[in-house]
Amino acid sequence: MLQDADERGKARDAVAGDVDELLKREGLLIEARCREELAGRLFWLKVNLLHTLTRRAGGDYSPDPKLTTFPAWEAPSGAPGAKAKPSGATFSPLFDAWKAERNPPARTVYEWERMLNQLKAHVGQDAPGALTTEEVVSWKEGLLAKGKSPKTVSNYLLTINALLNCGG
Repeated sequence: MLQDADERGKARDAVAGDVDELLKREGLLIEARCREELAGRLFWLKVNLLHTLTRRAGGDYSPDPKLTTFPAWEAPSGAPGAKAKPSGATFSPLFDAWKAERNPPARTVYEWERMLNQLKAHVGQDAPGALTTEEVVSWKEGLLAKGKSPKTVSNYLLTINALLNCGG
């Protein structure tokens, strides 16, 4: 199948599902150009893996020298499960920057501050740089379990996202 895809110029198409799965699993969003490059590299890595498996099926269990060329994997700070290094910053400067930029009505400030305090209480910390995807998902699930409507929970998530984006 891989050889046929390569001969037809469809190598990247042959691994499109693998690329999708990898990016989803690692929580990554990348540009189309980078995605094409990743697909090309992944295709040839699959070809190399197939050769290694064929050798092993024939009794050759020698180590695959290709494995030593890969660096140790470290998840990016925004990826699911990744824990960013705390910068010492808290949500307060982000909230203040958002207020200064948007000049919202007092009621909006009150509501957003209440949502932010609920998030901080749920995750047990006040450092946006240390916030993980799992913590936000857990908070979302907790809000739903407390009877908040999906629309309200969506608004809470949009609020937190806007604050985090205000910080750069």
